Amino acid sequence: MPLADLLLEKIQMWEAFSEKDLKDCLILLKAHDVGDGKNEVNGSYMAQLLGSDWGFWYTATTNLRRIRDFMERVDEVGKKVGIEPNVLIKEDREDIIRKLDLLLKLIEEESKSLKWKMRSKIGTKKIWYNMVERPETVGGFGIWEPISVKG
Repeated sequence: MPLADLLLEKIQMWEAFSEKDLKDCLILLKAHDVGDGKNEVNGSYMAQLLGSDWGFWYTATTNLRRIRDFMERVDEVGKKVGIEPNVLIKEDREDIIRKLDLLLKLIEEESKSLKWKMRSKIGTKKIWYNMVERPETVGGFGIWEPISVKG
């Protein structure tokens, strides 16, 4: 399975993004560069795919931004999701953030389909995702709710 598809599989979760999903994403981004090579996360492919589906784009980019925010705040919130901050050295944190920034840039710069543009006008007023789990079985919004900054 291509690395981009592995990452997309993880970041497509809306209500049930778990500790395991976060750890899998971090390991994948730590171990692989973003590029077009066989052993790289193909950011161009991800951008093209997300440029045709607003719901997938919204969920994926929201989770990528949340992962990026987590990396900047790992000392503060890491233990809340089972990640010891000292496991992620400064260089690893910076490398993962750089890769996330590159993915988000590629996704943002990709042209969007007419279908994407039309759906974006509705935004989150209409549910864009399929419920895989019920909130009561996964504790609301997985890991993001307890570590989010309010206000």
